[in-house]
Amino acid sequence: MKIIDVQAFHFRDDIEALSDGSTEAFLVKITTDAGIVGWGDADGSRAINKAMIETPFSSPVVSGLRHRLLGEDPVNVTRLRKKLCDCAIYSGRKGALSHAMAGIDLALREIKTKALHVAGRQLRGARPGSRIPAYASMLLDMKKITISCAAGSILAVAASPAFAQSSVTLYGLVDAAVRYQTNAAPDGKDLVGMTVGPETNSRWGLRGTEDLGGGLSAIFRLENQFDAFNGKLSSPNELFGRQSYVGLSSDTYGTLTLGRQYSPLYDSMGEIFDPLTVGDYWQDSWVWNGIGPYLIVNNAVKYTVTVDGLTLDALYGFGNQAGSVGLGSTYGVDLTYVRGPATLGAGFQQTSVTSAQGSLVNGGKINMLHISGAYQLTSSVRLLAGWLHSQDQSGTTDINMQQAGAPGLPGSSPNRIDDAFYVGGNWQATGALLFTVAGYYDHARNAERLDGTLGSGINYSATLLAEYSLSKHTEVYGTADFARGNGAFAADYPGSTNQAGVVDSIGRTNNVGVAVGLRQMF
Repeated sequence: MKIIDVQAFHFRDDIEALSDGSTEAFLVKITTDAGIVGWGDADGSRAINKAMIETPFSSPVVSGLRHRLLGEDPVNVTRLRKKLCDCAIYSGRKGALSHAMAGIDLALREIKTKALHVAGRQLRGARPGSRIPAYASMLLDMKKITISCAAGSILAVAASPAFAQSSVTLYGLVDAAVRYQTNAAPDGKDLVGMTVGPETNSRWGLRGTEDLGGGLSAIFRLENQFDAFNGKLSSPNELFGRQSYVGLSSDTYGTLTLGRQYSPLYDSMGEIFDPLTVGDYWQDSWVWNGIGPYLIVNNAVKYTVTVDGLTLDALYGFGNQAGSVGLGSTYGVDLTYVRGPATLGAGFQQTSVTSAQGSLVNGGKINMLHISGAYQLTSSVRLLAGWLHSQDQSGTTDINMQQAGAPGLPGSSPNRIDDAFYVGGNWQATGALLFTVAGYYDHARNAERLDGTLGSGINYSATLLAEYSLSKHTEVYGTADFARGNGAFAADYPGSTNQAGVVDSIGRTNNVGVAVGLRQMF
């Protein structure tokens, strides 16, 4: 994807100014050869901003910003910012130039969000479902707790010019749904009740940043997950069960973080490729149920950087086991490449599973591999597809997935192999209405059956999700889903046994579910 045009617009009302800044506006429009358009605005002297962009080329160090952008890839915002600074060696990089560049930066980031099909907040490190303010404001925002240092500016200046602006943001979402599900218990009994949402569990968190200067920032995040329908923590022994990390972020060199955080596989699938963002109800997220406990990694060092549309996401989680570096460790790497409307991704993760005593379960490891793709068909339609392969030598996949209670010993499968495929898409029907459709298929080998023996099985499901935005922060949604399994997957369906735990002769190895819910974000 290349930039083919950059336009600057200066609007001024002929009416005398009613208040400071009320009669002028400045906008930047950037157009790409892929048909994606980005808009940005800026403050300052609007007429001078326009001139800074439209000034014709004179020399490599004396030219307008427009000339520097033509033919460039708009996704690499950091590189373009540095290139724009090069043309201002003589004119200076502050004042009017910084205002003009601010408008260009906003337009480039809008193009990037459209090309990656992610919310702008995710480009700044936020996860799906979280909210962060898009721009700075001089007005009081009660949704955000800000330590702006304004009150202590006199002390900061007197003490040292090195003090930088910092902020802490309180964010989160509350999500609850009422759901009907068939074959939810032994003997095929149905269930009507309240549960979590289909895509995003309820959570709250604190996110902080401090500008250290030179494009470098110190960052941290603490994030908790809870069940809105009963008020309990999703992980009772973890105060911040989703994420808890600290790190440094550079506009040029990427981001380095340390602590409990998402694996690269989770980043890639949850934010870009999986139609249901590694979510939905147990019956439909079964592709992830077996390996889900290993998608959030403790004691992890993680590095992320983007260069020319290629994003590298790498992680190593220490096992913290005496006498062995590798015992209990996790490592993973993921590559994502964006070019025009297409996005491609591939990644690998390996986890050495340990028991509470610190020894490997069955002496095995879990290997995970994915190859995925996404394509922006139109401005409102996005298509997704991929393959997820996992090999479990620990036996924990069977334990994590089974609901019916197979009589075999836990961890009896020495080498379970799953090959899962998925397809799906998103359709933004209107500004407020979003439809998502997803289909999953998995073929398992050496999986534990209901009778305790090992064998193969096939599982598949389909989900339709409709979300309607009542406001910027509030959504209502409805979902319908179907799942069916055979062979070894019968152990994953509670309706496949009777009350005594004996295999049901009817063989209810399927679920049908419908739900409606409400999600509020802050």
